Amino acid sequence: MMNEATASHCGKTALVTGCNSGIGFETGLALCELGFRVIVHCRTRDKAESTLNRIRERFPEALLEVSVFDLSELKAVDEAGRKIAAGCDSLDVLINNAGALYKQRSITRDGLEAHFGVNHLAPFHLTKLLLPLLKKSNRGRIVNVSSVNHFVGRIRFEDLQCEKRYSWATAYGNSKLAVICMTYELARRLEGSGVTANSLDPGLVSTNIFLKEGTLPKKILGPPMNLLFLSPRQGARTSVYLATRPEVEGVSGKYFVRCRERRSSRASYDQETAIKLWDESERLIADIL
Repeated sequence: MMNEATASHCGKTALVTGCNSGIGFETGLALCELGFRVIVHCRTRDKAESTLNRIRERFPEALLEVSVFDLSELKAVDEAGRKIAAGCDSLDVLINNAGALYKQRSITRDGLEAHFGVNHLAPFHLTKLLLPLLKKSNRGRIVNVSSVNHFVGRIRFEDLQCEKRYSWATAYGNSKLAVICMTYELARRLEGSGVTANSLDPGLVSTNIFLKEGTLPKKILGPPMNLLFLSPRQGARTSVYLATRPEVEGVSGKYFVRCRERRSSRASYDQETAIKLWDESERLIADIL
């Protein structure tokens, strides 16, 4: 039986990146339960098919579509974004959830430091491609998943690609700071459009990329870590909250933790840096494409 919450979202469309596991999967699952048509993004076709099967085991009538592309290749992001834009009348929610962490300095096929390319530049470009669809929606929402690690990040224009010095913690933090800076700048540029943009920290989640084999928390905590960290379902709550709840309709340019508005780092509010990063990001994308 359709309840009031489900009825209010029927007919709406959401795109969730990184939907095959962890927070992304639980976010997609929750949106299906609420009646959304969900565009499931995965990096490979096999992962996409597995994700569809898992969701349909829970919700056989779920309205699902697939978008397969690799966030480490800007041309693939560009092609996919344009295909989605051409195939949809409107988009109600875009959740830029996908992210990656690299213990060693890695380079994408585009020649970008991988954290910068995957966690920042790819969702930045995808969002810009889908803005016309979001503007066609009745109060479209953009939700960007960042991390508490943005507090250790710095936007160093003389070394955006971490060529001079590298550690996975700072490179990851830099990319997640860039996500918040761009969210705030996007919110400023979208004023009056009806589209909102917010960012969030999902918390420390038991399947978080920081807890993979070989990273410090896993080594120190071992099995007890599952008692200390959020489940993927719990980690998805703030994303779903920002995507669906009426109390945040019209709220834009904010940072949320556990479904509550919080202050992000001091560096994230530097508007001059945000504008410069926006311009530099556009330049890099134009050079690659």
